[in-house]
Amino acid sequence: MEHKPTILITGAAVRLGRELALGLARRGFSIAVHYYHHQQEAQKLIDEIRELNVECQGFCYNLLEEGTADALIEEVIQSIPGLGVVINSAAIIQKATLLTTCYEDYDSLFALNLKAPFFITQAFAKRCQQGQVINILDTYITKDKTPYFGYLITKKALAAFTQMAAYELAPGIRVNGICPGLVMSAGRQDEEFYKRKLEQLPLKSLPTPQQVVDAAFMIIESPYLTGQLISVDSGEHLL
Repeated sequence: MEHKPTILITGAAVRLGRELALGLARRGFSIAVHYYHHQQEAQKLIDEIRELNVECQGFCYNLLEEGTADALIEEVIQSIPGLGVVINSAAIIQKATLLTTCYEDYDSLFALNLKAPFFITQAFAKRCQQGQVINILDTYITKDKTPYFGYLITKKALAAFTQMAAYELAPGIRVNGICPGLVMSAGRQDEEFYKRKLEQLPLKSLPTPQQVVDAAFMIIESPYLTGQLISVDSGEHLL
């Protein structure tokens, strides 16, 4: 029986991180659940995964603090055998323009959305000669007009980092990105918003969290993929 690697998912307690953790656990992967603020949600997720007879442990770290990337990777390696995949999913999503983004918010956005994946990838690559990193990006990295100015800059930068790291860390470490479209509702959009979105999308259907899980699984199982930015957006990146 082929041994499946352990997967560390940052920001795994809620939203897309949670969907990735559950979906990949159902495929038989041991899961390291990183969380910080959402302790109750993380414990609920861990319990659900363990009910699948899959090994799962939680790791509470504030990724905005210096040194936590090294500490997180080291603890995961010591706690669960076979760390082989890191999914950088933790992110701050903030609606603000260039003119309304303050200094403090700018620093927080870059610290979690770019600096944390950078140093988590570094810590992982220093300790593991073979493995994979998957960065969760955004389909809007191909656009320039956005009400989420600082957030989108960080995702564009993370996309560039993904391809640069893929080249530098080959052949041992593969690095890829997934660019989801509107797969998770923030609860602020109404029915008309989704109707308009459906009319715009080339495939006339909204992407789902499960499709992001499927993309992650495909990347993990495809030894020939590195430096790829895979859109899961029903064709929205084409618009």
